[in-house]
Amino acid sequence: MDSDTEEIIAGHASQLSLTDVRELAHAINDDQAVTIEYVAASGSRTDGCQVRRNSMASWPAYL
Repeated sequence: MDSDTEEIIAGHASQLSLTDVRELAHAINDDQAVTIEYVAASGSRTDGCQVRRNSMASWPAYL
């Protein structure tokens, strides 16, 4: 891992690829918006939601 943020993300989201971890860490460190899209277990796909570090209240305070 290249940064503490990457290590934190990887520790909490082991299902993410290293590329995804690095992209998310970069966005968090630079306070850039991130669009998150996923496929639910039911097979339905989200439209995606855009979040920024300041609006991620459920994330640990050190992010």
